[in-house]
Amino acid sequence: MKSICFTLSFLLLIFGCPLKAETKLPLPSLSGETLDGKDFQMPKDFKGPFISLVMGFTKSSQIAINRCAELIEKDFPGLSYSMAEIQGAPFFVKGMIKNKIRSSVPESRRSKYLVLSEGKDQLKKLSNFDDKFEDDAYILLLGENTNHELEVIDQLRTQCSAESYPALKTKVQGIVKK
Repeated sequence: MKSICFTLSFLLLIFGCPLKAETKLPLPSLSGETLDGKDFQMPKDFKGPFISLVMGFTKSSQIAINRCAELIEKDFPGLSYSMAEIQGAPFFVKGMIKNKIRSSVPESRRSKYLVLSEGKDQLKKLSNFDDKFEDDAYILLLGENTNHELEVIDQLRTQCSAESYPALKTKVQGIVKK
């Protein structure tokens, strides 16, 4: 029995952990700015019938966020946004955090990288954030409903490793083709 539990845990670790939404959830309205300094209203300023929103809530998740966004953007150009949530950081530190993130993100991706200083609890709940996996990227797959409003279709938590990314890619392909 222990070997079965270990094997299942290992497979979840390797292939990422899908986090299913019980029902399709609306995206909260939040304000922030892009890394190139433009104001951004979420979800109003998202463009397209399908969006992948790659986000993290800790400094250590930055590596996974960048890796996932890079891979998704390569396979699905224009569909990926990245986001860092810096609510709770002291005001005088927020500028330094943005500069550090900006230096790690290619210039071509900065207009699609959002920095928010509000809504952290809402986004953690929406993405099923788990403190045990704070280094992971949390991905919300968003699609338009019949009212042309974006809602959460699926949620995932992953490092976008060579082993786990193919499953994410297949999932995104299935949603984009609908």
